[in-house]
Amino acid sequence: LYTPKENWSGVINHKHKAFSAQHQWKTGRKEQAAIMRNGEEIIEEEYLTDAFRDEMMKYMEEHKDEPFFIYGAFSAPHVPFQAPVEYYCQYPHVEDENKRVYYAMISSLDDAIGEITQKIKDLGIEEDTLIFFISDNGGASYTHATDNGPLKAGKLTQFEGGIRIPFMMKWKGKVPAGTRYKYPVSSTDIFATSVAAAGGVLPSDREYDGVDLVPYVTGKKKERPHQVLFWRADHIWAIRDGDYKLILSTRDGWAELYNLITDQSEMINLKEQMPELYEKLHEEHEEWQKNKLKVKPMWPRIMDKRFVIDGKDYYFPA
Repeated sequence: LYTPKENWSGVINHKHKAFSAQHQWKTGRKEQAAIMRNGEEIIEEEYLTDAFRDEMMKYMEEHKDEPFFIYGAFSAPHVPFQAPVEYYCQYPHVEDENKRVYYAMISSLDDAIGEITQKIKDLGIEEDTLIFFISDNGGASYTHATDNGPLKAGKLTQFEGGIRIPFMMKWKGKVPAGTRYKYPVSSTDIFATSVAAAGGVLPSDREYDGVDLVPYVTGKKKERPHQVLFWRADHIWAIRDGDYKLILSTRDGWAELYNLITDQSEMINLKEQMPELYEKLHEEHEEWQKNKLKVKPMWPRIMDKRFVIDGKDYYFPA
């Protein structure tokens, strides 16, 4: 929960039937949902988005004269839907209560991020600070509060609506403001980019999934950071090679091939028209699993969620 108890002064709740929301309302802040600081459970009375903001700003203040790394994993606007009343009141024109609370949560998050970036400026460390802003997945369309149009589907799927997400970088004096980078990048690039930005050198005795993005977004390197990107979630495989993407279910027997430049909404399945490309991408994915996927995934499938997309049933692991 974003509050110590379900009903909390100054916060508006909205409950819906999404499976994850039901679980979190029931769990509250018990067990794995407890709020921890340095391994100790605490009672945090501040709205959680604001509490995370304050913790980050306090840490920056204390460490402004030395190198630091902050991983700021805000929970908003994830379920359960809870929003401060002052943000809820900004959306009187939104009649759908579900969406109104969701929009209010996003506005609260937006302001928190704005205060953090302003703090970096106020501390005089803007030119020495690289900021990433990224989501972990596309919008959860099953909450009926959002969609990812024109992209197909959303969270839990490996269609573009589930995996193509905002990725922003800010580094005054190093990354030109307003740059829009056209090639796909990955969250795995954050590690390599951060190490390089801090002047570190990665050990050469292993292979890394990510790359340092700064030379790419500044134009020093013209090629794609990743010619090929892979995804796997149990029986769902996906691969993007250049402009083409193959997504399939090894269990349910469907496979779809798309040109993401001409068809970002993944509407025109080219599998039958381009059988050689289908076979090539399928083999690339098999080789990746055989040679690169050395460790068993740490998040096993516990269930499948049914999605009806363009009149067709799909089942994706959750």
